[in-house]
Amino acid sequence: KTDEIAKALNQAIKQTPEYQNYIHSFEGLKKHPELFQLEEDLKLLQQAILKERTKEDGDSYHLEIEYKNKLTLFKEHPLIVNYLEDKEQLIAYLEYMQTYIQGLLD
Repeated sequence: KTDEIAKALNQAIKQTPEYQNYIHSFEGLKKHPELFQLEEDLKLLQQAILKERTKEDGDSYHLEIEYKNKLTLFKEHPLIVNYLEDKEQLIAYLEYMQTYIQGLLD
């Protein structure tokens, strides 16, 4: 019975505007592999910055400038902005549902 309820809830969630918007944004991102590459570049730059900072004579200044520039490009890209907004709305909806269900159980 619990499996049936979970499957029904899963289907109901998938029909909500919050979920549909999130999926639409994610599918849009998948059409732009350069954004995933930019995200990977940011992760690699973070690692390089940390590595430089651990060296006694390390100089991470230029790496940090490059990181900040790429981060700005990433964060301000319309597809990323939309995706993150839709993701936040979906998370808020799921948290609301969790609270609502918990309230019914108390």
